[in-house]
Amino acid sequence: MLNLRWTRVLSTDAVRQVPAVLARAGVRFLIVETLPSTRIDGVCLWLNPDSPVIALSLRYDRIDAFWHTLLHECAHVKYKNGLTSDIVDFDLVGDEADASVAKPEAELKADEFASGFSIPRSELDGFIARVRPLFSKTRIQAFAAKLNVHPGLVVGQLQHRRMIPFSHSREMLARIRPILTEVALTDGFGSILSNAH
Repeated sequence: MLNLRWTRVLSTDAVRQVPAVLARAGVRFLIVETLPSTRIDGVCLWLNPDSPVIALSLRYDRIDAFWHTLLHECAHVKYKNGLTSDIVDFDLVGDEADASVAKPEAELKADEFASGFSIPRSELDGFIARVRPLFSKTRIQAFAAKLNVHPGLVVGQLQHRRMIPFSHSREMLARIRPILTEVALTDGFGSILSNAH
């Protein structure tokens, strides 16, 4: 059903393509500004068994958070999670995300899909084994170039695994909100359910 192998280049430019790619796959996609005092990252729901909806909050305006959350929600669609009750995902990314917290099987599977789609686990494990603890910006950028992904995705996964502190290489965590809110159906961020052309 859902085939997102449309690009292995998970970049800032590819962000512009997301609404159209999801629409072609039959997935409704929207951005909803984060509600105050919540830590909602994404939602997967179904209007009917053939009409999935993915909504993201862009709580963290970073390329790593965007791609991980989007791919996590896409995994729910792929595996048809949430057909009987909506899935609301909290703390998928950022320093609140705790890999050691027990999660339902569907959430673990969605996390695995998201992280493995962007950077194959064996590749990241090999990179960590080769360079740990010296994760220089140059090494991160070279590894990202080898995999044809944005370096912010490497930084995000290293931060999530607690290999580097959340203050490390923050300049690589490109902002995507201005790009995405131009092309996606958006509620909040100064607009009401609108998108550019």
